[in-house]
Amino acid sequence: MKKIMILTLLIFAGLAGVFSLYQFFSNSAIAQTELPPELAIDPKPTDMKVRVNLYFPFDNKLRIEERIVTVTQERLEEAIAKELQKGPKNLAYTNLFSGEVRILDVRVSNNIAYVNLSEAFLEQSYVGNEKSELFVWSIVNSFSDVDEVYRVQILIEGRRRDVQVGNSNLYQLLTRNTSFIYEDRRYPSNSVIEFIEAVSDRRYDLAYTYLTEESQETYNYEDFKLAVESHFETFSGFRRTIHFTQGFSDSWIVYVKYDSADRTDEENTTSRFDLWEVVQVGEDWKIIFNK
Repeated sequence: MKKIMILTLLIFAGLAGVFSLYQFFSNSAIAQTELPPELAIDPKPTDMKVRVNLYFPFDNKLRIEERIVTVTQERLEEAIAKELQKGPKNLAYTNLFSGEVRILDVRVSNNIAYVNLSEAFLEQSYVGNEKSELFVWSIVNSFSDVDEVYRVQILIEGRRRDVQVGNSNLYQLLTRNTSFIYEDRRYPSNSVIEFIEAVSDRRYDLAYTYLTEESQETYNYEDFKLAVESHFETFSGFRRTIHFTQGFSDSWIVYVKYDSADRTDEENTTSRFDLWEVVQVGEDWKIIFNK
């Protein structure tokens, strides 16, 4: 009997020892997997820049304006809504959100973007005219450019409304419509305006691609950044308005007009022109940079 008790005690002692060793190695492994503070991931969200296309009516078609939006905690569709309400940068395009017309909110659920507009949208004169569909598809196409959005539901003050706008009814779910989008033919001014907007967004790497090879040989990337920053500083306090193009035998000149930003005194508004020489390279247009 005494031998059995001794044997039982030895078994329990052995099991206790094994358990202690297991706890020791387990705690050591956990300690080894803890990251030092300098390698820990910051839980705070960082800014993310996203390129989006916005669609604005002009001359019976929708014209595309490319924007770079910064998304932090807000959703991409909210950033698009803000940019749409700012209106087009090209003053020749039509701004949908004038007066009391507002996007009250926007959310995406089950691949549908619900765009909630103010009642004033139905009171605008464009809703009843022959171009009314352009305004609907301006909204639909802008939001359906988001990858996870397949359809768009336009709401008025939070409710679906049985309102006919051209050949479309706001009560229905609407999908992307490319038939109204202007098929872009490249012009010299396209390259110049895109170049200016890239510089404005501080995308100097993108702006540098608009230069001719000869200009890139003359200006390396760092020299180009300094030169272009210095050039556009001279237009500080001015606002870009219109542009026009003049053709010559071997190149084109794009004139970009700037008006003084303070437009409270129309009589004393001053204007300046920025000239850019452009040459055709293949099917595109490149800038001869000599600023």
